Amino acid sequence: MFSPASPPRATGPADALPRLDGLWRADRLAAASGATCPSGLSGLDAVLPGRGWPLGVLSELLIPAPASGELGVLAPLLRQHQAQPGAAGLLWVDPPHGLQHDGLAALGLAELPLLLLREARAADTAWAVEQALRSGLALAIVWWCLQALPALSLRRLQRAAQASPASLLVLLRPQAVAAQASPAPLRLQLDPVAGPALTLRLLKRQGPPLDRLLHLPRPHPLRLGAARLQPLGPAAPRPVPAPRPLPHSTGPRRLGVV
Repeated sequence: MFSPASPPRATGPADALPRLDGLWRADRLAAASGATCPSGLSGLDAVLPGRGWPLGVLSELLIPAPASGELGVLAPLLRQHQAQPGAAGLLWVDPPHGLQHDGLAALGLAELPLLLLREARAADTAWAVEQALRSGLALAIVWWCLQALPALSLRRLQRAAQASPASLLVLLRPQAVAAQASPAPLRLQLDPVAGPALTLRLLKRQGPPLDRLLHLPRPHPLRLGAARLQPLGPAAPRPVPAPRPLPHSTGPRRLGVV
């Protein structure tokens, strides 16, 4: 008995999607559309397109509170990015605590060129960050964006980052914005779990949802918290050395006008 021939496989626009730039199937991990940088966390790289943190785009790390371990996630990434040829340094934007050399040195960041930006209004900060991206410098920008930021500002930052393909832009935002839409192709959430591991939720990537938590080893034993990031106090007064006596001379003394 002959079985009926199988109907020909339907072809259409969906079959052409993998061949079109900028388009990807939601059930597959997309190929990286631009440059990527190793995050320094192999378990995280394994679930990201291109096996690395995307450059030239806006990315977000949602945190429960400042100094919750976010630098433990970002420090290996920042070191990797700044090791690339042409890297222009780190730009810290509105860090909630003062920066201390010992804490940065423990994370391997103290020897990197460092810029600091502080603004009172989020709109002014967004404008300054946008200008830094449009400068063409390969900056690594980390912004503690704890104030509300309009959707238009996020879209402008995404466009500015796309115009600087070697730049790294990470916004640290409150976890309360997790349900809000964002143009960022990559969104992660850091869960406040004490212990030797970092716990991350992958909220958004160019690929299928990840329905499991990422438990990643902390890249450095030092957990940089508020106690390590307090502003430096006033320097202790240093004793002024007593003036040394002039050497004795037996020759004639000459007075003149200088």
